[in-house]
Amino acid sequence: MQAFVKHQCRCGIASNNGPPTRELQADRARNSERFLRFLSGKSILFEHGQLITRRDQLVLSDVMIRYSRWLRENRGLRNTTINSYLFDLAKWLPSLGQDATKYSAQQVRSVASAEFEKRSQISQSKFISSIKSYLGFCVFEGKCDASLIHAVISRRSYKLSNVPKRLEPGISQKIIDSVSISTATGLRDRAILVLLAELGLRAGEVGRLTLGDLDWKQATIKIDGKGGRAAIVPLTQRSGDAIQLYLARGRPASRSDHLFIRCRRPHVQFGAPSEVANIARKALAKFGLKGGAHIFRHTLATELLRSGRTIEDVATVLRHTSIQTTMIYAKVNATMLQRLAVPWMGGGQ
Repeated sequence: MQAFVKHQCRCGIASNNGPPTRELQADRARNSERFLRFLSGKSILFEHGQLITRRDQLVLSDVMIRYSRWLRENRGLRNTTINSYLFDLAKWLPSLGQDATKYSAQQVRSVASAEFEKRSQISQSKFISSIKSYLGFCVFEGKCDASLIHAVISRRSYKLSNVPKRLEPGISQKIIDSVSISTATGLRDRAILVLLAELGLRAGEVGRLTLGDLDWKQATIKIDGKGGRAAIVPLTQRSGDAIQLYLARGRPASRSDHLFIRCRRPHVQFGAPSEVANIARKALAKFGLKGGAHIFRHTLATELLRSGRTIEDVATVLRHTSIQTTMIYAKVNATMLQRLAVPWMGGGQ
């Protein structure tokens, strides 16, 4: 299986040229594991129309079961987020131990240092969120002191240091126009890309849309947003037209009430936000660009600022709960920054 994941396919079927990328290797490994699991008969692949993944097969201890229930009932997190926390927790909990009454600040820092050594920056941030959340749960159960949460060391970072990746003006529309509407898949993918580009929806929000979320009379669409926050968003003309065309000519017959479903059998809803992100990633790859669904959201915010909209307006469109989250986009507004720039003392350029 390892040899298959890394091999350079020369059979003429694969569309990738050259050695497989890290993303392609990950796809091969995941799909091969599912197929081998099916052949061995160890477990089923589908249950109630949902794909059973390796994450779903995670063996949970008693403390992890209680933690999962706490995340759902006290934090109000979605199952996908809870699974992400549990999957990360399983990696380092054996080092920390399951008896929270024995935790110490030195032990917490030691586990954090060991995890930082083998993780990327993004994974380090994920670990910090994961261990702080778990320690908060232990405090809730009265097993440890709340001061332990502050014992977690943080990676060095700078506020608003990153510049969000975005597309150049006009590229979003070219990408959308390049999608063929002669197939059901093309009609679906085009409607998804229009929603990403014009409404700035997140991948998970697109995947959770249902037929009942559409209000054609009021020209609105209900968004089941991040953290379970719902919002009513105006439906633009192009996004409404794209959805109508998909429903009329592209959406297969299905018992699922989700708006976007898989075009290949079984015709069920997407299993994870990554499926929406992959649609965006493939569309971008046709133009030699890298990125996923979120790059369209960044592009929308940038274009709104360039057209003269305020930060508050952009925060409203993106449905940010804090204006500080939106402030990162001020760094990509070149027109505004040029007005703030101080002239060079020598008088040159």
